[in-house]
Amino acid sequence: MNAINYVLEHIEGIFLVISLLISGILIVLKFFDIQSKSSRRRMLKEEFDAAIRQLSSNSETHKLAAAILIRRFFTAEKGFYRNEAIYVLSSLLRVVPTGIFQKTLADGLAYGHDLSKVDLQKTNLQDAYIGFKEQLTTDMREADLFKADLSNALIERIDGRKAVFYQSNLQHASIKHSDLSEANFAMADLNHIILRDVKLENACFAGCMNLPQEIAEHLDAEGHYTRSEPVTVNATAGKHRIFFSMPGKLRIEESLMIRSVRDYLQQEGYDVHFYERSEYRKFGQLGNIRTLIQQCDGMIVFGLKQLHIEKATFRPATDECETWNDRWLPTPWNEIEIGMGLMIGMPILLIQDEEIDFGIFDRHISETSLNVVYANSADFKKFPEHKEFISWKSRIEKPTDSRPQDKSAKSLPED
Repeated sequence: MNAINYVLEHIEGIFLVISLLISGILIVLKFFDIQSKSSRRRMLKEEFDAAIRQLSSNSETHKLAAAILIRRFFTAEKGFYRNEAIYVLSSLLRVVPTGIFQKTLADGLAYGHDLSKVDLQKTNLQDAYIGFKEQLTTDMREADLFKADLSNALIERIDGRKAVFYQSNLQHASIKHSDLSEANFAMADLNHIILRDVKLENACFAGCMNLPQEIAEHLDAEGHYTRSEPVTVNATAGKHRIFFSMPGKLRIEESLMIRSVRDYLQQEGYDVHFYERSEYRKFGQLGNIRTLIQQCDGMIVFGLKQLHIEKATFRPATDECETWNDRWLPTPWNEIEIGMGLMIGMPILLIQDEEIDFGIFDRHISETSLNVVYANSADFKKFPEHKEFISWKSRIEKPTDSRPQDKSAKSLPED
């Protein structure tokens, strides 16, 4: 009884002590939690900084590993470094050349899930995969892809409402199961684009190049798409036509090499076309070549020795003046015909002499639409197995629009 009375008399003090005890315990736990969180974030910063350093490594393997590892920072510690990871990827994609490293960086963007309002202006997204095969959606609402290169990219399951594709390159791109309502495609290149179940209501297509007919017939006077139903644009496949860009006069070994490539393509069911000397006109020469190239689906360019320079001055009276000694150049028609092919998004295979390294044959040029084989080191008996040829051929095999076929067969010019 005395104990009960004592408790009742001092109950207020007991509750005060208990409250202080609980508060003290919570403060201690919170202190250790703060310390733990601070420690984790410090370690995360060290890991992030290490990954950034590794991205600039001279080792291709280390760079690729870092490009994959940086994806974890989208979700680590509740995405504490998510924005920084996106900024790093987008910055690198403005300067790195097309290739495995570039594609790995570009593919990593989708792991951010939320790319809404992200600045992806002028980024190299060639061959990229943006999206998820599962029923997940990447948020790209109002993302800015001004002048971005999305050629050959696969974009899947994105919410891209009001996204900006102004003047972007979407040649041979595939977009599936996405919402691009009110997106801005003004001045973009849509050559051979493929769409599957894509919402485009009120999207702007003013001034677009190579606009698919399925879209063009539903635009208002200002170039806005007027239908609410999802759009599907499928290109139909026909017999593939290949244009050969090559010198008018060939050495015997060069002629044999070109014949072997031509014979293989014809055996595979391709039509091979080129501009023979007998077809040279007295007027309208460029227009005739352009028409022939426009009828083709791909191009093979033979960059062979045509002009030998014993000694010359390149860029005289400039701060980039060079003296050339014993240098070879191809026929200048290669450059003209390649330019025409690139303007319509044509996959191009360069078969070039290793001593030619100038203009379009510069080894620093990097494009998904270009594949390169060096004639000096290639075994043309095994040419169909060459990885660059296989890569080029796979782009040709993608469905294309149906164009009038010219089935006339031609032989190579005689030496």
